[in-house]
Amino acid sequence: MEDSDPVPPIHDKVVKLLRAALKKAHAQTKAVYDREMAVLAEDANWKKVKRGDQIRLLHEAGIIAVCDLDVGNDGTLIAALAERSLPVWAATADALPERFRLVALVAAQLTEPKTQSVRLKSGTLKTADDVKEWLVETEKDLVQRLKKGPIVVG
Repeated sequence: MEDSDPVPPIHDKVVKLLRAALKKAHAQTKAVYDREMAVLAEDANWKKVKRGDQIRLLHEAGIIAVCDLDVGNDGTLIAALAERSLPVWAATADALPERFRLVALVAAQLTEPKTQSVRLKSGTLKTADDVKEWLVETEKDLVQRLKKGPIVVG
């Protein structure tokens, strides 16, 4: 009969896997946040918006900086997972580009009130002719929309 308790090795393995998954989710979310913030920081309209309004717009969009992650022991790992589960980390990373796009649109509307959001028609382009046709159609659509005011393509 074996005297060893199988629980500690299983516990250690599960904790190691959870810690690695949480660190990866955190890093991915931080990378998306950093990328999108850098794009927003270079946006001409964003640069025209006062710092206080920038903070307000980010807050209203639910965009907050990704804080450091402390998962050094079991207690902090459990607390971190209780605060934000792995699926929530993934959903946050997925949502950030759209939230930043909306903030950029609002910033544009603050500087140019008639600014409108335009989503380009999507589709599968298989040939050079498909690309040319899509460009012609898209150009016509954008020029028509410009008559109503500036556009932000998203």
